[in-house]
Amino acid sequence: MDGRSLIFDVAIIGGGTAGLFSASLLSEKKLKVLIIDHNNILGKKFSISGSGKCNITHRGKIQDLLQNYYEGVNFLKRSIYKFSNDDLLSFFSREGVSFYSDKNGKLFPENFSAKGLVNILIKKCEKNNVYINCDTEIKEIEKKNDFKITTGTKIFLSKKIIMATGGQSYSFTGSDGSGYKLAEMLGHRIVKPVPALCPLTVKNYIFDDLSGISINNIRISLKKNKKIYCEGDLLFTHENLSGPAVLDFSRYADKNDEISISFTEKKYYNIENESKNGESSVTNAIAKKTDLPKRFINKLVKQYSKKKWKSLSIKERKSVFDKISKMDFSVEGKSFSRAMVTRGGVSRNDIKSYSMESKKVSGLYFSGEIIDIDGKTGGYNIQAAFSTAFTAVNDIINKLQA
Repeated sequence: MDGRSLIFDVAIIGGGTAGLFSASLLSEKKLKVLIIDHNNILGKKFSISGSGKCNITHRGKIQDLLQNYYEGVNFLKRSIYKFSNDDLLSFFSREGVSFYSDKNGKLFPENFSAKGLVNILIKKCEKNNVYINCDTEIKEIEKKNDFKITTGTKIFLSKKIIMATGGQSYSFTGSDGSGYKLAEMLGHRIVKPVPALCPLTVKNYIFDDLSGISINNIRISLKKNKKIYCEGDLLFTHENLSGPAVLDFSRYADKNDEISISFTEKKYYNIENESKNGESSVTNAIAKKTDLPKRFINKLVKQYSKKKWKSLSIKERKSVFDKISKMDFSVEGKSFSRAMVTRGGVSRNDIKSYSMESKKVSGLYFSGEIIDIDGKTGGYNIQAAFSTAFTAVNDIINKLQA
């Protein structure tokens, strides 16, 4: 494409989930589409989602999905109804992809990897002559009649723009928050981005030797506000706390916050009537009562672990349950490099929820993680990226082909 023809119907800034999907849909309508991405390859973050397996969405009715988004749920509602989880599965099913659900309702491609889904989108773009410009930094975006996009080597003109640069999560993939600067240049407010869906590093961590052990049905809460909590499974790693409950809770926890984790709700359960378990070791007796892993119990009640349950006094039994039922931690930190999603981004108040068009600049649209929307772990954030992209594309097509 020579310098005289760098004029497009739609320029998409960002070649990730939302950007590739937008380009594939727009190009099918014979529109002239450009993708600009500062990475040297497209879909880098999408390719590693779900450890490469891609938890693309979650099963269930739309109302079930909507319960798993936070403050942005009302903003997202129209987009999810326009392009639901069923619509997303149907889109890829037409490309030969089948899906399976795990016991928690998470949906994965059965015969494709995450990278395989990326390749489907890229091939659709290439087939429809989308102009792809990778390894390119945008210096400036100006709006007159059309948009003028200035890079280090080229100037592009476009009737419409979709900003789909992502947030700052998994920053090693090139998701560095550069889209926020471009949005600010065009007059948009940015809600402070913070890491979400990430492990939590805590001070004086003592569970490194329990790496790989998980505990079901824990409750994690902020000590300063008990109303902020999450329930679910916890995973110990070599260096931090992880697992679905911790990942979901991480959006609320800041450095130096004090948090509490309840490992079992059966505190003091039946402690005085132990004829059946009286001959058992303390570890075995507790394991039978609580279903907690024995290695975890041993870790916390080491001084009692080799004793028989019946040999403990009532006071000692209460002490044991105190130790294994709840612990307090001080958060040392969390990082964008391990975050699956960003909390924060372009303010929802600056975007029309029914079209994803900017309220500040006509013809400018936003989709995906660059917007201040986030959801729980389970495919909800990828679903939001596809749904908001569809909404933006639908509005653009209606206006350009009117």
